[in-house]
Amino acid sequence: MKRTLTVIPVFLLVAAAVAQEETLLTEDEFLSVLDEAHPASIALSGDMGAAEARRQQAALLEDPRLEFVREQLDDLPRETVWGVAWTPPIDGRRRWAVREAEAAVEAERSAYESELTKLRLEMRRVFADWAEGHIRVSIVIEHFGRLESLAQRMRYRAELGEESVLNARRLEIASRSSGAELSSARADTIAAQAEAEAWLVSSIGPPGGTAATGSDSSAIQPVLPELPEIPEGVDSSLRPDLMATRFRAEQAEAQNRLSHRVIAAPELLLGWQTIKTSAVEFDGPVFGLNWEIPIFDRRQADRSAARTAVASALARSEWLTRQAQGEYSAALGTYVELRDAAISAQETLADLGRVVEAATAAYEQGESSVTDLLDTLRAVLDARLSALDLYSAALEAHRNLELTTGRSLTSGGLS
Repeated sequence: MKRTLTVIPVFLLVAAAVAQEETLLTEDEFLSVLDEAHPASIALSGDMGAAEARRQQAALLEDPRLEFVREQLDDLPRETVWGVAWTPPIDGRRRWAVREAEAAVEAERSAYESELTKLRLEMRRVFADWAEGHIRVSIVIEHFGRLESLAQRMRYRAELGEESVLNARRLEIASRSSGAELSSARADTIAAQAEAEAWLVSSIGPPGGTAATGSDSSAIQPVLPELPEIPEGVDSSLRPDLMATRFRAEQAEAQNRLSHRVIAAPELLLGWQTIKTSAVEFDGPVFGLNWEIPIFDRRQADRSAARTAVASALARSEWLTRQAQGEYSAALGTYVELRDAAISAQETLADLGRVVEAATAAYEQGESSVTDLLDTLRAVLDARLSALDLYSAALEAHRNLELTTGRSLTSGGLS
């Protein structure tokens, strides 16, 4: 981790001269807006809310049924019957229905956490593109400024006859080409910044504070994230999407057990009957039973479908777990390789400034040609941009690794 701390300042040495008065924004501060109240988070919670409602419904008992009958025919006694009918939960169906609903809730909750992880990784990508764009613009600005200054000096010297007009024109052409490259880099950064601002819901405010509507987002300097080391004990076994498949298997098993409950509980009736004539009146309790006899076993198709669903859910869970292990191993190896390469690349950047100064001085003293100067400047620019591209690839590899673990490997945002 000690080596990682030296990576970011090397890039920022170039950016600092361009963005001295800008407010720094870290990745953690950018991710902090992603909470339960963020519209993107709320948009994902619909299925989980529906599953919670189904669990609540499954836990409810059957409502009782009130019966009232009165018969009053001519020359016959008046008969009145009232009662309450209710089906008690004694057949086991309610228990398995509740278990199925609870497994569905856990599955939806795990799926929700998995989608939140993807949201967080998308925010990390957006922020990295924004920060990388700022660094790229800073690098090209320095290159363009150096060429522009050289071109102006050589143009003046050419007018005095102290420099070749051809060399002055070559420097001017290189400067214009660099200016076009700078415009392209700025355009990409503007697009990346607009994409980042969309995640912030309101306008960007001071880092660590409440976003203030109407604040100047152009004064924000996103800081390129570090390349962290991998913490101990990380693997893919607790990925939320894998947990969701395991709960889906539990849900299918509960549905299977529910389909084997062939005999339903009877409906019981308890009431009071009154028979009244002109001379006498009789009354007394009434008991009743309403029971469906499963002679034709109408749940055979349900059991067949449930058995297939259980086998499919278990197989899917096992297969996705195996895939996850392979994905994690590949992502880990990729990140370790790119991280080491990116850190090593930074060690060569510190000396590039002296190379540029030496090449410029050699040309101005007549010890080298304009071709040598332009080749050196272009080589330095390519080295810096290549190092930045490699660093960006390492950040992407870290995001992929985080996806395969299903957990946050950095701080900030929901995890």
